[in-house]
Amino acid sequence: MKPKFWVNLISAVVCALLGVGLIVFNRTYTARAGLRTAAETTRATIILVVAILLGVAAVVLGSFVITIYFRQKNEKDRAMLALLAEQEGIDPNATE
Repeated sequence: MKPKFWVNLISAVVCALLGVGLIVFNRTYTARAGLRTAAETTRATIILVVAILLGVAAVVLGSFVITIYFRQKNEKDRAMLALLAEQEGIDPNATE
């Protein structure tokens, strides 16, 4: 499987868990605080939106880190294969 598949899968799972967690947090917070006024509800909504944005930023950053890791790993693997091919006298650009 390609690294991009894993990056997308991990991102989707993290986003789903984050979304469920934030919904539960928002409901719990508003119920415990007994929010009645518009200002209190607005404050809770702002907290939720900021938390969502931070979560999205974390997922995007994590995706970049994972992608860079796999890219570097693939480059190292290709360099090793080229070195082995050179030692064995095999043309690394040959198709078969």
